[in-house]
Amino acid sequence: MYAIIHTGIQTLFALVTQRYLATALRFIRQLEPFVKTHRDSLMLSNVINYYVICATAFFITGDHRKSLKYVLSALEVPDHQLREDQRVYVRLLHLLIHFEMGNLIELESRVKAVNKFMQQQRSGFKLETLVVDFMQREVLKLGYSEELKEAFISLKEKVDELKADPIESYAFVYFPWSDWIDSKIKDVPLGELIIKKE
Repeated sequence: MYAIIHTGIQTLFALVTQRYLATALRFIRQLEPFVKTHRDSLMLSNVINYYVICATAFFITGDHRKSLKYVLSALEVPDHQLREDQRVYVRLLHLLIHFEMGNLIELESRVKAVNKFMQQQRSGFKLETLVVDFMQREVLKLGYSEELKEAFISLKEKVDELKADPIESYAFVYFPWSDWIDSKIKDVPLGELIIKKE
């Protein structure tokens, strides 16, 4: 049973990273009862991966409430049990969710917490720092104004430069950063930009 769940989580990851989101969401509905039933018996890394992948899938498809549910589940796991990249990514996704939901007060609180957390980390990706700085310096300052679109255009240039860096490119595995920024510039839902037709 556990090997099947492990394989299922790997399949789910492939579906999400290759942007077959309709199939991924159907797969989540099938996998969810097994993960819930056997959660305490599964390897914690599998459970965390499941939460992170589900949060990403729901975020991309625009279901930010469900994405938040999985992010909060991942954040309940003690930090020492998460991989370093997961610790930061889950927090960044948490920021993006509050941005998308229009929760600027919560976003401000979360940005401060993520900044403090990242200062305590030994290493990380430049992209992570760039996103947090953008949230703090641009989003919290400009709100949802027209000027924010110009700020996103500037952010896109910086992100695209980082994407070309072999080390930084790993930060793009979990989440389509460039596409998310494009969706803000073009004012279209992220899912419309990247979900493959199935």
